[in-house]
Amino acid sequence: MRLVKLLAYSLLGYVLYELYLGMTEGADSSRSERSNAGRHKEETSVPVQDAGGGRSNRTVGRGVAH
Repeated sequence: MRLVKLLAYSLLGYVLYELYLGMTEGADSSRSERSNAGRHKEETSVPVQDAGGGRSNRTVGRGVAH
């Protein structure tokens, strides 16, 4: 019975830890979006073709030759 209780508390602690990480990562990304809001993004869309012949567009950043 004590082993089950220990397992339950461990699982609860892990879930709370993951929730905390998710909230802090969300806050970090919203801060960076606000700080980059006025900056010009150097991204462009490049057509690519996969091995099966399918075509799609990929967004590439600065420094990628196309």
